[in-house]
Amino acid sequence: MEAKARAAIEDRNRSTVDRLRSLGARLSNEELTRVIDPPWTAAALFAHVAFWDRFVHARWVLAASTGSRTPLGFDDALLELINDASLQPCAIIPPQTAVHDCLAAAAQIDALTRSLEADVVSEVVREHRERLVDRSLHRGEHLNTIEAAFPSP
Repeated sequence: MEAKARAAIEDRNRSTVDRLRSLGARLSNEELTRVIDPPWTAAALFAHVAFWDRFVHARWVLAASTGSRTPLGFDDALLELINDASLQPCAIIPPQTAVHDCLAAAAQIDALTRSLEADVVSEVVREHRERLVDRSLHRGEHLNTIEAAFPSP
């Protein structure tokens, strides 16, 4: 992968972490627990983002421990089942814990993806599995939802 393309991924990841941090600091507990994308609250979306960042991290760790170059894939039907099953656990996490966990999970996966060899990053991008390295794609979707519900003053 060209160094410029890799740097762009890292910049996008960093940018979404900055946006998460800013929103988490700006929103009150009342705002974080308000339903904004029924049935999701802002806090539950922070917890959801944390879950998926941790899940992607765990997939990379498993790949490394089994000698695979890249993580195992799974289909969209399983993804939707996981999202549905995770709603209730995400919804009961205290708002500030959800924000803190989201930032910690983002830091963990971003550090791991920065450590990957360029050819591995190129491979997952070529395979249209860029969400394994470009976490801004998933984070951005939910950031847009939260930011639309709570526009900057």
